[in-house]
Amino acid sequence: MQTYGLAGSALQRNVRLNERTGYSCTPTRSASLPSWRVLRACATHAAVVVVAALEVSLRLPPDAPVSAVACSALACAVLLARDSYPRATLLATMPGMVLGWSQLATVIALGHVAYRTSAPHRAYAAPALVVLAAVPAWLVTPGFDGGWRERVLGTGTSILLAAGAYAIGRLAVQCRAWRERAGEAAELQEQDRQAHQRSARHEERARLAREMHDVVAHDITLITMQANVLESAPTLEAARESGFVIHQLSSRTLNELRSVISMLRDNSAEQPRRHRLDELAELAETIGVPVHMQPTTPPERVPEDVSTAIYRTVQESLINVRKHAPGATATVRLGSDHDSVWVEIRNSPATAPARKVPSGGYGLAGLAERAMQLDGTFHARSIDDGGFEVTALYPLRR
Repeated sequence: MQTYGLAGSALQRNVRLNERTGYSCTPTRSASLPSWRVLRACATHAAVVVVAALEVSLRLPPDAPVSAVACSALACAVLLARDSYPRATLLATMPGMVLGWSQLATVIALGHVAYRTSAPHRAYAAPALVVLAAVPAWLVTPGFDGGWRERVLGTGTSILLAAGAYAIGRLAVQCRAWRERAGEAAELQEQDRQAHQRSARHEERARLAREMHDVVAHDITLITMQANVLESAPTLEAARESGFVIHQLSSRTLNELRSVISMLRDNSAEQPRRHRLDELAELAETIGVPVHMQPTTPPERVPEDVSTAIYRTVQESLINVRKHAPGATATVRLGSDHDSVWVEIRNSPATAPARKVPSGGYGLAGLAERAMQLDGTFHARSIDDGGFEVTALYPLRR
């Protein structure tokens, strides 16, 4: 019972400390166990030390002096610090190479220095130092039983091992750089893909906004204006005429709105109807603005998207005349040459105050976007007599 009470008191203290500090004092399973990265690093260090010690044990003679054995053991042991102190580890293994039998430990340390050093000219010093230490050890060390042939072979072997360790370390550096560049390239490619998707979504939203504005907003604006006329109709006949126009515009708006909704729901649905240049006169009559048409000889074949852009330009301009310049007259000029077609809409100043009609201000911006998509130009400006002028030019070939 006393043990249970002590454990319960400790648990209560931990809970109160957790509430005050926001940190957990109770050990969890994930915190008590080392991660797989730590286990892998420990296994790698142990394997390196074991391999280096195995090389020493195979080369160690029975009558080896204690100093040589100590230097060899030190060379194997300091390999545990090669990640944190690569240059110091290399220097610590060199006595074992010169005085003992731990040549592999020096090779491992040299390769690690080459891998850890980013600048190649700084890494050259490590193999040069190893060679400078190995050559005198083989050539001028007294008490060596072998002849000059064995000394030369030992020197050449040391040089080849140093060069090989350095080459492997630098190759690992290049592989690491290649992986980083590949990761950066993949990241840039992903960023480009996302930017392309955002651009595509933006263009699609802009296209849908233009379609909704061109197909629906214009007719709704005309319906609003006809409703204003209906309110102030002087006779019953004029009211009936305005009501008939509102009915026609409402029916047409409903049909076109259904076509836009069908296009949004199903890409294979019928696209909104394209307009031809010979429909401009009917358009002017529908809007109800006195228009003087000055067409020249149009080209025989005008692309559908170009003819629709011209139709929308005239439509937006005439509706703006009716909204913002009551009583004004408009002139529509249509012309072409061998590689382009252009349209100009100019209106006179207003003769009556304009009624306030809701407007989003997207009409002219949509016309400019449409002209840009067709590689054309669009300009809108006020003119000196108080009127307004809209000009658009579209190429016939792209």
